[in-house]
Amino acid sequence: SERSGHAFYEQGIADRRTVIECVMRLICGHGLIVLAVVGGALIIYRTHARRIRRRQHLTPLAPQTDQTFSAAIGEMADRAGVSIPAVEIAQGDLGTDGQTFGFRPRYKLRVGGRLPLLMRRAPQLFRATVLHELAHIANGDIARTYFTQSIAVAFVIVLVMPLAGTAAVSLAGAFVRRVSSMLNGQPGWVTFFTQAIPTAGLLFAQAGILLVVIAMLRASILRVREMYADWRAALWGAEPGLLEILNRAARSGAKQISWFG
Repeated sequence: SERSGHAFYEQGIADRRTVIECVMRLICGHGLIVLAVVGGALIIYRTHARRIRRRQHLTPLAPQTDQTFSAAIGEMADRAGVSIPAVEIAQGDLGTDGQTFGFRPRYKLRVGGRLPLLMRRAPQLFRATVLHELAHIANGDIARTYFTQSIAVAFVIVLVMPLAGTAAVSLAGAFVRRVSSMLNGQPGWVTFFTQAIPTAGLLFAQAGILLVVIAMLRASILRVREMYADWRAALWGAEPGLLEILNRAARSGAKQISWFG
């Protein structure tokens, strides 16, 4: 009886150690995932301005290049109560849109190549475009938006892509093994269809669900961000121009910020 009690006690200790080890491995695993996501997001966020400049071929627009245009930007920045952003123009671009990006204390304002022309031909639309971008600075949403997008991209890289890659490698490996077995006179395709395909399908489904959730959260954040920027710009007198821009966007399809800024 004493031996059995001692054995029971030792077994209980071993079970508790096993549980603690499993929990610690789980915590460490999740901790590494969190660190990888946050670390990757920080790198993506801190380099977003450089990527935007390189991808859109931006060059700084010196105030003396177009003094009227620069003065109009400065006047609207004063109206918005924000510091005048550094204007960078997209070379060879025929757009009339804008995009604020970068970091404090001085954000960047990307302007389409034809925005100076829009200022002269349709001042109302020009003011609406610029005031909308300045509203993002006034709302303080630039850092939050780009960092949120960076987290989404890092999440896809750290979790979604490995899940999909594991599924693809697992399925391809099972297929190769079945073909090899068939060449050796051992078909064995039943396990491929009953085990390999369902397992890979489950991994693909998990990756797909994660991707859909991330995309929906990202779209929701961007939608709210744009709504508040429009609201603030309308308070500054840009409502007629905003309505025309929104009507045009509804007809032609609105351009959205890409996943990498």
